[in-house]
Amino acid sequence: MGGTPTTAGRRVLPLGACLLGVGLLVAVAHWPALSTRAFTFDDRQYLIDNHLVRHPSWASAAQLFAEVLTPSTVRGYYQPLTMVSLMLDWARGGRTDNLRVFHQTSLALHVTNTLLVIVLLYQLFGQVWAAALAGLLFGVHPMTVEPVAWLSERKTLLATFFTLGSLILYVAWARHPAPPWRGSKVSRQAAGASPHPQPLPDSEAGSRPRAARGWGWYVGALVVFALALLAKPTSTPLPVLLLLLDFWPLRRLSWRAVLEKVPFFVVAGAAALITIESQGRTAALAMPHQYSPAWIALTICHNTVFYLYKIAWPARLSAHYPFPEPMSLASPSVLAGVIGTPLLLIVLLLSLRWTRAAATGWLFFFSAIFPTLGIIGFTHVIAANKYAYLPATGLLLILVAALNQVGRRAGRLPRASVAAAVLVVAGLSIHGTRRHLTVWQDTETLYRHMLALAPRAPTLHNDLGDELTRQGRLEEAIACYQDALRLNPNLYDPHNGLGIALLNQGRPEQAIPHFQAAIRLDGQRGAAYSGLGAALARLGRDEEAYRYFEQSLQRDPHIAEVHANMGAILATRGDLDRAIAHYHQALRLKPESARTHFNLGVALARRGDLEGAVGELREAIHLEPHYVLAYGALAEVLMRLHRTAEAIDVYRAALRVAPHEARLRAALEEALRQQASQPAAP
Repeated sequence: MGGTPTTAGRRVLPLGACLLGVGLLVAVAHWPALSTRAFTFDDRQYLIDNHLVRHPSWASAAQLFAEVLTPSTVRGYYQPLTMVSLMLDWARGGRTDNLRVFHQTSLALHVTNTLLVIVLLYQLFGQVWAAALAGLLFGVHPMTVEPVAWLSERKTLLATFFTLGSLILYVAWARHPAPPWRGSKVSRQAAGASPHPQPLPDSEAGSRPRAARGWGWYVGALVVFALALLAKPTSTPLPVLLLLLDFWPLRRLSWRAVLEKVPFFVVAGAAALITIESQGRTAALAMPHQYSPAWIALTICHNTVFYLYKIAWPARLSAHYPFPEPMSLASPSVLAGVIGTPLLLIVLLLSLRWTRAAATGWLFFFSAIFPTLGIIGFTHVIAANKYAYLPATGLLLILVAALNQVGRRAGRLPRASVAAAVLVVAGLSIHGTRRHLTVWQDTETLYRHMLALAPRAPTLHNDLGDELTRQGRLEEAIACYQDALRLNPNLYDPHNGLGIALLNQGRPEQAIPHFQAAIRLDGQRGAAYSGLGAALARLGRDEEAYRYFEQSLQRDPHIAEVHANMGAILATRGDLDRAIAHYHQALRLKPESARTHFNLGVALARRGDLEGAVGELREAIHLEPHYVLAYGALAEVLMRLHRTAEAIDVYRAALRVAPHEARLRAALEEALRQQASQPAAP
């Protein structure tokens, strides 16, 4: 593949050594991510409540791919590859109480992405040391913590993996038939000395026809681009990125090069249409014409400076950057953007007199980040660390070009000094990354960190309330929901969360108005109907409750608690067959619910299926070893089956859990009397 085996080895071995070394350093920097336990924002949709992810099968995968315009389990855009990736991790043993499996995959993807960045930079510039140093800075940067530690950001890692793969394949095709690792030729062409590398001799080109081999790279780049879009549609700008690489450093931009991108633009256009339609149907979406030109300009200026500042000085990082208040020049961050952006553009234009690197690298960054720049509204934050993950490659182009200049014009000592300086920065970044990962140790720690940086963000108060409700700290949770509603009384989630907390506190009358308010604010979501039905059921208003449960299932048929509650009402009515059907559906959606297994066991026993009841009650005890009611019910069913010895063992186990339970002790004594009165076996 160009040169003798000895010379090829001289080219490949340094690259391989650098890839290995950088990969190890990146893994070390992010290793604490494997033990993080934080959930945030949309993780509930992606994992906790996603019945397709939690039930891995070909049918689940097929449904994820088939729901193009109206995804049913995640509100928002079409991203089937991401969902299948999470589903495969669930099949490998990942669970909501064992996130290590998910984090292993995410860390592996991040390390791989770092190595792909190095390969791409080496392809373009031909300098191993420069590509490796730039890739190291990418891999250990503290801003990369977010896509690695945030479960639902698997989409960012996957999309970047495929996008980088597409870029690498495209560069290989653009330089065909010269292999990507032909360092000397690549280096000369990147410097502008040889924009069109000479073809290899036929003896080195292999036995296949050159055209066929070349088009293989092209088709591969197009296919991998499509895979990137199936992971996350923010990869849409890739055709523009290819044209920028054609301009520099490939130096092959022409009308022919533009025409070559037509298939890429067609794929990108189709993905953009699907994304807008699916996002608009299932979640929030605001198109550019809904904003004023001044607001758009302020947003672009703010984010231009904001991202550069965070990349250069990654302090006070957060997973939630709210919009400045006010969104005007009165805000210091907006004012900094309005001043800094024109200055940056002037510097970039002036730089074209000496090099294309600065302007092209910045345009690469800007184009890649444009879908998430805020011009199209789909989120409640103005910026996010994860949005800069792939676009940072554009800034690395500038860095490698600068390092190459140092390598060509300076001696070994200055070059070593520059490399040492970069390694010092990498060391500081590793420290910052590991420190920032401590914020992600658990959900409460993460939200308290974000609230310390953005105390007026109602979403953060609400989500912290959800976590405190899960922990059973209801008074603290209620205070969080009330804080959220003081900041914005017209939000669905705090009303719904406050209703749930009050209901769990035994205050259904006070919960009802909040569920009703949530329904008024967003009548298309099933959770508030479910909560209102549960509150009415607590008050004995079963008929009203059942109607709200039905409305909840009409909007979302995959809420396990609704099926369980409907089963309880039907069982009370004596409609055991329908009750059992709902209990089974609830367990298909949430098989770890001890209470539902208990209720199903009781219903089966009432219907006469005693053996089935035994299995369900044993499962309830297995899931919740202190479930005293389940012990008692299981023992009673065993007595009905005349399995007295087993029943006695269950009663004794129950008394070890609740030694002062008089009813269980009396039942045990009765079972012992019955056992004593039974005739001895012959």
